[in-house]
Amino acid sequence: MKEKFFAGIICILGIFLVLEGCSERSDHAKLAERGIEVMSQPLTGYTQRTKRGVTTGYEVSPTFQTTTGQTYTCHGNVSESIINQLQHNPVMKIKYLLNDPSICAVEHAETSGIWFAMLIGLGMALGSVAYIYNRSSL
Repeated sequence: MKEKFFAGIICILGIFLVLEGCSERSDHAKLAERGIEVMSQPLTGYTQRTKRGVTTGYEVSPTFQTTTGQTYTCHGNVSESIINQLQHNPVMKIKYLLNDPSICAVEHAETSGIWFAMLIGLGMALGSVAYIYNRSSL
């Protein structure tokens, strides 16, 4: 009985990952369709992600002003070439939604993690449903 309970929790977590990925893809589609493009304020730095001493990526958090004058911060993972470009010109293009500026995207930000999370979530949900079905039929 405990196994089915834990499989049910894994199924719910998998469904949550899939729904979160779909929501993020929807936000990216809205930004591509009707996003407002602005330039960020000059960046003061970035975060370097390392794993076992090897750089795996960079995270930037540029601040931007909306057309109404409000200030927001956007986050994105970028490649080393983008970081090298920022050393010469420390501003980035950002797209945001007029009705919800907290939904924003940094130009050239990596989005491959969305698909990976959705795939993992789908695998978790289907695997746990198959496990529960298999155990129920015994």
